[in-house]
Amino acid sequence: MAEAAVSAGTTDAASRSPATVTFDERTFEIRDSAINVEDLMARIRGSIGQKKESRIYRQDALLAQGVDLLQPGESNKNLRDRLGLLKHLAPLDLEGDPIVSHRALTGRAIRWAKKLTRFWVRKYTDGLFARQSHFNAELVEALAELNRQIEEQKAENQRLREQLDALARR
Repeated sequence: MAEAAVSAGTTDAASRSPATVTFDERTFEIRDSAINVEDLMARIRGSIGQKKESRIYRQDALLAQGVDLLQPGESNKNLRDRLGLLKHLAPLDLEGDPIVSHRALTGRAIRWAKKLTRFWVRKYTDGLFARQSHFNAELVEALAELNRQIEEQKAENQRLREQLDALARR
């Protein structure tokens, strides 16, 4: 954990204590009476809402369900759920996010430049992404087949144990 004192930047700096900033890997905290956190968060939420309405942000189906891809929770720790998650993630989206701009006057030029850039970049990357997507799908199918074979082996092992126990009781 690190801590730093930041100058308040007011003309009456001697009468106020400097802001304290505390942060670690997961949290960032600023203690300063001049900052209205609720107002700041409302402005951030409003900005995100506007960007979602203008389709700058795309809502991912997994994020909407609350699935944490980096640290799977209890709900998706078993192999079947993980295979389902991999199957969902295997195909790569070659189209990408829609090209939009929130700027009124220069937006048309920005969109045109982005489309032109995407066109030329995709000439070189689409083949790679298509092969990667195919590889991902084949790998998921191979893992699913291995999982099916493991389940069959477990069932056969259980059946053989039961037969062995029955023979041992005689």
